[in-house]
Amino acid sequence: MKTQKYKKSPIIEVVCEFRFELENESDATLPGMYFSLVKEKFPIKKQRSLGTMVPIEGSKGEAEMVVSHLAQFYNQEETQLIQIGSNLLSINCLKNYPFWENFSQSIMEIFTKYLEVAKPKAIKRIALKSINKIEIANQTFELPDYFKFFPASPNNIETPVKNFSLHIETSLNDGRDILAMKNVSTISDNIGNSAFILDFEYIMNKPGGVELNEVENWLEIAHEQLYRAFDESITEKLKLDFEPIDI
Repeated sequence: MKTQKYKKSPIIEVVCEFRFELENESDATLPGMYFSLVKEKFPIKKQRSLGTMVPIEGSKGEAEMVVSHLAQFYNQEETQLIQIGSNLLSINCLKNYPFWENFSQSIMEIFTKYLEVAKPKAIKRIALKSINKIEIANQTFELPDYFKFFPASPNNIETPVKNFSLHIETSLNDGRDILAMKNVSTISDNIGNSAFILDFEYIMNKPGGVELNEVENWLEIAHEQLYRAFDESITEKLKLDFEPIDI
């Protein structure tokens, strides 16, 4: 599928996240073994602590904070990031998105190296997310001039919408996959502008729903769904602001 590329792409981050079923999810040697395979392209090591509320077994709705540690490996420019957790592999493009053809190749290289050292039994979950920041050089405008995906107000409310958060999810492939779409107003970096976050995520949320050797094909389907969601959520007027590249 051909996709429109833009000189002023609104993408601020793309994330591909895997959750695996492992033989030993507490293997402390995994990050070090993995780093030895990727250190040429991702030489900068960092660590991040992540707190998660987990239900206490046998309690009546009580939960406790469980802290886990993520090993982080950045490329030299710190534009891309690999994160390794107990059963987690995440690949983040933080800026300078290199277009899907190149980023998907990076994902598969990183994923294949993970298989070499972790030897997962199965995939529990995959998610591909695209986060876009839309800047509009105006604070007074009609949302339909720029968006096709926006909240609708009751007919008797005539004042302009100032802030909003819109989130919908649709089920695909007999419930195996989910497409989540968000449009949220946010603070602009530029005085006098309005800003919005368009967040699209395609999720395989059925454990074992995608085999290890089917990941590349699933990623292409996920990217196509995300592209269509983005393309159908904005108007031609907004697309021109991004300066389309002739293809």
